[in-house]
This record gives sequence, structure tokens and C-alpha cells, in this order.
Amino acid sequence: MEKNNLRKNMFDLVAQLCGQNNLLTIPRFFIDFMGSLDGALFLSQMLYWTGKGNNPDGWIYKTFNEWEEELTLSKYKINKARQTLEGMGALETTIKKANGNPTVHYRLKRKELEEALVKFLNTRSLKNLTNHESETLQSLTETTTETTNRDFALQARELKSSRCSSGEDFCGEDFIGYIDSMFNSRSDTNVFMGEVGSSP
Repeated sequence: MEKNNLRKNMFDLVAQLCGQNNLLTIPRFFIDFMGSLDGALFLSQMLYWTGKGNNPDGWIYKTFNEWEEELTLSKYKINKARQTLEGMGALETTIKKANGNPTVHYRLKRKELEEALVKFLNTRSLKNLTNHESETLQSLTETTTETTNRDFALQARELKSSRCSSGEDFCGEDFIGYIDSMFNSRSDTNVFMGEVGSSP
């Protein structure tokens, strides 16, 4: 009997630790976009918290201790991720008092974030397309010498189009739709952590 209670208690403990409030979700693409897992985690959480604070202008605040508790990232790693987003023009920060203490306030800049994402996607798509163009050109050259540059350009455009429609890779417009959904799904007012608030 005691052994069964121990198992049940262990199972309950594991279920509590693995509950929804203890999950951190990172779209795989964010790792490439931010250049690190830490940066991707920070961006994902910034998108999560955007619009969930009390500030109508979109500012949220967290102390470095709160970030560390939530993301298990050090102050150095948070600052590095913050600087990456600021360098893209996609994040603005300021220091204001929160709960009587100077605290960093953060606000994602939607338009600039979308532009940075589209630029990154276009660069990535061009690299992928260039690789595919080279492979296609090689096979076409081996097969026939009658292929013209005009025909090849058309095939490359069709290849890119088919890749986006097949879901093989994110397309800029599809990904912006994803980001829009992140910004627009802020009807949830139940915030499980009290640390997000508005600036005074």
C-alpha cells in the first residue's frame, strides 16, 4: 500500500512539474533568426508576454531575477538577446521604476520585427534557391545544352513557388501571419505570473 502511495505521489509531482505553466515553447525558426537558443527563447517569451501587461502601449517589465527564474537565462544572456533584437530595431527598452525599483521595460516593435523577419526569410530563401538553381543547372546542362537562361529562371521561380506552397520552408507571408497571430491573440487576460505589469 505504501509503495502505491509513493508511486502516486511521484506521478502527481511529475505531472505538476510538467504542467502547461512550466513549458517554454520556441519555434525552431527563431533559433536561426536570433542566432542562438537563448535568443530564440527570449524572443518567444517577449512575444508571449506582449499585450499581457497592464500597459496599453505594450510595455512590459521584468527584473533580471524574474527572467532568470522564468527562462533560466543569466543577466548576460538576457542582455545579449536584448541587444540582438535592439540591433534589428525590433525591440526598445527603457528603465523606469516598477514596484519602487528601477527596472528594465521592454516593448517589441511589431513593424520592425516583421521587416527583420521578412529580410531574414528572403536572404535564407535566396540562399536555398541559389543552391537549388545550381543543382538544377548542373542536371539540365548534363541532359541538354538547349536550356536557356530564361527557361532556367522560370524553373527557379516555379521551384521557389512550389517550396512555399508545399510547406517545405516558411514563406515570408506565412511567417508574418504567424507573428500577427502572436500579436493578435492577446485576448487572454489570465496571466499566471504577477511580474508583468505596466510602467508607472
